[in-house]
Order: sequence, then C-alpha cells, then structure tokens
Amino acid sequence: MSAERAKLPLFAPLLRYPHIGQGEAALGAVEELADHPEVAIGLRAFSEFLQGHTQKELQEKYTQTFEINPSVALEVGYHLFGLAYQRGQFLARAKQAADELGIETGTELADHLPTMLNLAAALDEETGLSLIQEAIFPAVRHMSGGFDKTGAGFGRVIIALHQFLQDHYECIVYAPVEQAPEEEVSSHA
Repeated sequence: MSAERAKLPLFAPLLRYPHIGQGEAALGAVEELADHPEVAIGLRAFSEFLQGHTQKELQEKYTQTFEINPSVALEVGYHLFGLAYQRGQFLARAKQAADELGIETGTELADHLPTMLNLAAALDEETGLSLIQEAIFPAVRHMSGGFDKTGAGFGRVIIALHQFLQDHYECIVYAPVEQAPEEEVSSHA
C-alpha cells in the first residue's frame, strides 16, 4: 500500500460522531501528517476546536454541520448518485467489501466517509486507487465547497482531507449521462 493511502485512516476518527479519544486522534493525525504543512495546520486548528468545547457542544455542532446540510453530508454515495438507484448498488458493494475486510461500519451506512477512508486503505492498490479517484475525492471535493476556504469546526477536517487528496491524487469525474428529450422517449406499451 502506498504511504499516502496508509494515511487516509487518520482522518476517519476525526469525521465520526464526537467521541472520547477524538482529541488524541486529532493530535496524532497532526503529528503523522507533519510532512503536509497545510493539512497539519488545518488539523491543529481542529484539535484546538475540540479542546474548546464540551462533548455535548461538539455533538450539537457535528449534527448541525453534517446531518442537517445535505451539501456536506458524509455519505459518499449521496454525493455521487443522489438518491438514484446506483447509490444502492454502490452501498451494497461497499458493505460487501467492508465485511470481507473486517471493517466495522457501526450504525452508519457503508458509504459513510470514515468507512470509505478505511476501506480505501485496506483494498488492493488498484481497487483502492479507483475508490479514491472515482468516489472519495469527488465527494470530498463537493463537500469542501460547502465550507469557506478555512472551514470551521468539523469543516476543517473536510478542508484538510481535500487538500491531502489534491496533493496526492487525481479526481476522476464523469459527466452525467444526458437524458433524451421527452419527445424522443418512446413507450413500448
């Protein structure tokens, strides 16, 4: 596994619902990502944010950030497919891969960004790279647009992750298939 892919799981605990140990995970990520100054600065600010709030306040801010605003929802498949049928297929494949690799999804769907980061690091090189370029990076790029350049609170993690991905990967974005105009669609009834 590449050194960059091995670092993706550092972001996962920072993007989970606030929990004990999250502050230590943030400090550990800052240390491990010291060779990425812009990323480390954002995560250091996130660590300071965590220290400045109670657990209850963090839970409220997390909910306000990720669960109320669909543009920054943590479900990768939602950013790629919306509520279309393809998201179900993506979820099924992600769940199967997570189960096969022993990656816990907890109460979240398999396309939850922290799960996807752990999955990308655990998959073989080609499949992991494909998951990053075709799913994780486009979703994170979309999510980062929901925050200002520096982010705030939990947004700092998304901005830092986006920077990390930009530094190491190319984002592959496919144009949506155009629908035929209604008058061209025929019925076989």
